[in-house]
Amino acid sequence: MPQPWIDASTRAHTRIDARTEYGYFWWLRSFGGHSSYYMSGMGGNRVHVFPDLELVTVITTTNFDVAAAHDITDRLLVDEVLDRYG
Repeated sequence: MPQPWIDASTRAHTRIDARTEYGYFWWLRSFGGHSSYYMSGMGGNRVHVFPDLELVTVITTTNFDVAAAHDITDRLLVDEVLDRYG
Protein backbone atom coordinates (compact mmCIF):
# COMPACT_ATOMS: atom_id res chain seq x y z
CA MET A 1 0.00 0.00 0.00
CA PRO A 2 1.48 3.39 -0.94
CA GLN A 3 2.41 5.52 2.08
CA PRO A 4 0.44 8.59 0.89
CA TRP A 5 -2.75 6.49 0.84
CA ILE A 6 -2.06 5.13 4.33
CA ASP A 7 -1.44 8.65 5.61
CA ALA A 8 -4.64 9.99 4.01
CA SER A 9 -6.83 7.09 5.12
CA THR A 10 -5.70 7.23 8.75
CA ARG A 11 -6.01 11.03 9.04
CA ALA A 12 -9.16 12.58 10.49
CA HIS A 13 -11.62 13.79 7.87
CA THR A 14 -14.54 14.35 10.24
CA ARG A 15 -15.26 14.50 13.97
CA ILE A 16 -17.76 12.00 15.35
CA ASP A 17 -17.82 13.12 18.99
CA ALA A 18 -15.55 14.72 21.60
CA ARG A 19 -13.06 11.83 21.53
CA THR A 20 -13.57 10.12 18.17
CA GLU A 21 -12.70 11.11 14.61
CA TYR A 22 -13.05 9.25 11.32
CA GLY A 23 -10.75 8.77 8.32
CA TYR A 24 -11.33 6.55 5.27
CA PHE A 25 -13.04 3.58 6.95
CA TRP A 26 -10.82 4.00 10.03
CA TRP A 27 -12.00 5.27 13.39
CA LEU A 28 -9.42 7.44 15.21
CA ARG A 29 -9.28 7.62 18.99
CA SER A 30 -6.90 7.28 21.94
CA PHE A 31 -7.05 4.33 24.31
CA GLY A 32 -4.98 4.15 27.46
CA GLY A 33 -3.16 7.31 26.40
CA HIS A 34 -2.14 5.87 23.02
CA SER A 35 -3.43 7.09 19.66
CA SER A 36 -5.10 4.40 17.60
CA TYR A 37 -6.77 3.94 14.28
CA TYR A 38 -9.09 1.00 14.08
CA MET A 39 -11.75 -0.95 12.24
CA SER A 40 -14.88 -1.71 14.21
CA GLY A 41 -17.39 -4.46 13.56
CA MET A 42 -20.62 -5.83 14.93
CA GLY A 43 -20.63 -7.07 18.50
CA GLY A 44 -17.44 -5.27 19.49
CA ASN A 45 -15.08 -6.93 17.01
CA ARG A 46 -12.05 -4.72 16.35
CA VAL A 47 -8.69 -4.39 14.65
CA HIS A 48 -6.55 -1.68 16.29
CA VAL A 49 -3.26 -0.15 15.19
CA PHE A 50 -1.17 1.71 17.77
CA PRO A 51 1.69 3.33 15.82
CA ASP A 52 3.56 4.65 18.87
CA LEU A 53 3.64 1.14 20.37
CA GLU A 54 4.26 -0.62 17.05
CA LEU A 55 1.29 -2.79 18.05
CA VAL A 56 -1.64 -4.27 16.19
CA THR A 57 -4.43 -5.97 18.13
CA VAL A 58 -7.35 -8.06 16.91
CA ILE A 59 -10.29 -8.62 19.23
CA THR A 60 -13.03 -11.02 18.22
CA THR A 61 -16.17 -11.40 20.30
CA THR A 62 -19.62 -12.96 20.17
CA ASN A 63 -21.38 -10.06 21.93
CA PHE A 64 -23.83 -9.53 19.09
CA ASP A 65 -26.92 -9.06 21.28
CA VAL A 66 -25.18 -7.20 24.09
CA ALA A 67 -26.14 -3.54 24.44
CA ALA A 68 -22.66 -2.36 25.52
CA ALA A 69 -20.55 -4.63 23.31
CA HIS A 70 -18.19 -1.85 22.19
CA ASP A 71 -17.73 -0.63 25.78
CA ILE A 72 -16.78 -4.18 26.78
CA THR A 73 -14.21 -4.26 23.97
CA ASP A 74 -12.84 -0.86 25.08
CA ARG A 75 -12.31 -2.16 28.63
CA LEU A 76 -10.74 -5.40 27.40
CA LEU A 77 -8.39 -3.46 25.16
CA VAL A 78 -7.24 -1.05 27.87
CA ASP A 79 -7.26 -3.35 30.92
CA GLU A 80 -6.02 -6.61 29.41
CA VAL A 81 -3.90 -5.53 26.43
CA LEU A 82 -2.55 -2.02 26.83
CA ASP A 83 -2.00 -2.14 30.59
CA ARG A 84 -0.04 -5.38 30.22
CA TYR A 85 1.81 -4.36 27.06
CA GLY A 86 3.13 -1.04 28.19
